[in-house]
Amino acid sequence: MRHLALAFAGSLAVCLATMYVNYQSYQETQYLEWSLRRDGGEITVETAPGWHAVHIYAMTPEQRGSHKLEFAPVSLAISVLVGTGAVYGVLLLVDRFR
Repeated sequence: MRHLALAFAGSLAVCLATMYVNYQSYQETQYLEWSLRRDGGEITVETAPGWHAVHIYAMTPEQRGSHKLEFAPVSLAISVLVGTGAVYGVLLLVDRFR
């Protein structure tokens, strides 16, 4: 049980640090620093732990592009759970070979 709590705390800390870095990057550049980016014709969608960013680009001179950042709790929960599983597995391996 101690390993699971340690894995969860570590995973949560990494995800929150990643969210902070991505938020600061978005404030400076309108793009997320560490994200999965999917480019389309006039749209780019970025997904990161806890964030979902959509960039729509203007296609004619009279149009304006837009940038939108949203909190994504499902993405954060999945990232924390996957991270917890990975760290827990590593802790069990280390404990087994110790």
